[in-house]
Order: sequence, then C-alpha cells, then structure tokens
Amino acid sequence: MVSHEFRTALAGIQGYTEVMTTEDVSTNEVKELAGDINADALRLNRLITEMLELDRIESGDIAVWSKLFEGNAEVSVEDQGQGIPPEFISRIFGRYERYEGAGKTQVVGTGLGLAIAQQIIQLHKGRIWVESAVGQGSTFRFTIPATAESGNKVA
Repeated sequence: MVSHEFRTALAGIQGYTEVMTTEDVSTNEVKELAGDINADALRLNRLITEMLELDRIESGDIAVWSKLFEGNAEVSVEDQGQGIPPEFISRIFGRYERYEGAGKTQVVGTGLGLAIAQQIIQLHKGRIWVESAVGQGSTFRFTIPATAESGNKVA
C-alpha cells in the first residue's frame, strides 16, 4: 500500500514536470502545474513523516527539515542516536555497508539504501553527505537543483 502511495505521487510530479519541460505552456498553466506538483510533494512529505514517526517510536527522535536556497532544495534528516565513527563515514554510502554500532545483536537491512539514495541524488545533479559525532547522533543531508531548468525528472 505504501509503495502505491509513493508511486502515485511521484508519477504525478514526473508527469507535471515533463509537461513543463517539454511543452510550450503559458505562465498560468505553469502556475497550475506547479500547484499540482506542490500537492503531490505535500503528499510525499506526509508519507515520509508518517514513516519516520513510526521509526521514531521504535528508535528515538528523528527530525526532518527542508529549505530552498540558491536554486537548490536541501533536505536534512537528523537523529539523536549513537552516531557514526569518523573512520566509517567515508564508507557509509558504499554498497552493502552498514554501521550497526556497539551493543547491536541483530543486523538490519541490506546496506543498499544509502548507496541507492546517493545514486538517485547524483543523477539529479545533487549531493548527499552525513555529519555525525559518536554519542551525539547523525544528520544526513542532500541537495538537488530545484529549478525546471535543472532537467530533474522524478522516476
């Protein structure tokens, strides 16, 4: 059910941005399409917030922020977990890499999520990174161009 919700919103965003970048549209049509894109983005934001809320219940507080600056959208996801040691940060976006930390008895996930996220963000001419301190948690951030001229299309 969740995958359908994500795909529906993403398909809407993709369709609207494709029309805006490949067709001659008037200013009013752009405004209308932008409103539809915003509605789908709000829907995705709600879905992500709900998923993170579920995770927060299981593992502690998580905060998500987004902002626009200099033609880029930046999204930050911050936790108050155990943090990632400096020697592991350079590997965290590699395939099959997972940092479980001390005291973990069960390995969770495949270690592909961050590698996939990095590839998608780079395809959109963006950047992803992590800031972390052991004992203080981590903040994962990514930026992507937020303009129609960037050529970004949501798959």
